[in-house]
Amino acid sequence: MKDSVDTSGSESLGQTVARATVETEAIRDLGFDLAEIAIDQVMDGGILREVPIFGAIAAAVKGVQNVRDRLLVKKVYSFLLPLANLPQTERDAFARKHLDDPKKAKKLGEALVLILDTFDDFEKPPMLAKMYAALVRGKIRLDTFRRLAAAIDIGFADDLKNFAIAAFDAKDRTNSVLTSTGLVRFTGDGTVADLIDPRMDPIHAITPLGTIFIGCMNETYQFDAHL
Repeated sequence: MKDSVDTSGSESLGQTVARATVETEAIRDLGFDLAEIAIDQVMDGGILREVPIFGAIAAAVKGVQNVRDRLLVKKVYSFLLPLANLPQTERDAFARKHLDDPKKAKKLGEALVLILDTFDDFEKPPMLAKMYAALVRGKIRLDTFRRLAAAIDIGFADDLKNFAIAAFDAKDRTNSVLTSTGLVRFTGDGTVADLIDPRMDPIHAITPLGTIFIGCMNETYQFDAHL
């Protein structure tokens, strides 16, 4: 199997991504909406390589030749861009705590790359950015961030967006699709009849993780982050 991440250089892809999350100007220097440009055109034309932080990312990906590598670069961009508005004071405090130690920075960066690589929808990286912003601001712990990232990975993007903005209806049967994410739980007695009898009204509740997800998505942070 081809290993797309080049670890021969002084900085891994994960470390480069982690560093980019606290470099506001590096993100703002992008200056264009990659989502509106064909990824092949961007990579082959060298557009990303002219932007310092993405030049480093492109260099960390071997040749950026296959589709998966190219899509990963686009996911990284979609994740980083929403972080440009974070105050530098918050970035600096986060960097001191999580990124000054190269080992911690590498671990965090590799986790970000692995998460982004698994996403099946380009609407998910900006959601992850919302969770990461909460982490940078000290609103959630790192383990909570990872749980939220897993929920985003499992869920369907439209369901997750609707969950964050719509009034929650405990009897809405569509909530059942979110139970696997850990954001919603079924509150019945667990009998087979509860699950399959169309005459039954399933009752669901938002979990503590679900409350945190909603708070992060809306940037209200009205929750107790201690799960």
